[in-house]
Amino acid sequence: MILLSVITGYILGIAPFTIPKIIEIIENNIRQDKNIENDKTQAEILDEWLNGPRKDNNDNDKKINQEDILNEYLTGIESTKGD
Repeated sequence: MILLSVITGYILGIAPFTIPKIIEIIENNIRQDKNIENDKTQAEILDEWLNGPRKDNNDNDKKINQEDILNEYLTGIESTKGD
């Protein structure tokens, strides 16, 4: 019983010093995650600004876009991408 009260007293004695440090560490980790996400977003925007819009290879080549519609209107030749 005495051992239990000693352990409880020790935990209650160090709690005011450790809990703020733990909260500070958690807040710093959250802040770092937000900064990393913000940096990624800024890098993507800069990359898109320098290199143009990003082209994904996931079935975008088979869709008819506005340029195909314009070419079909001007030339009369139908696009075969939609097949």
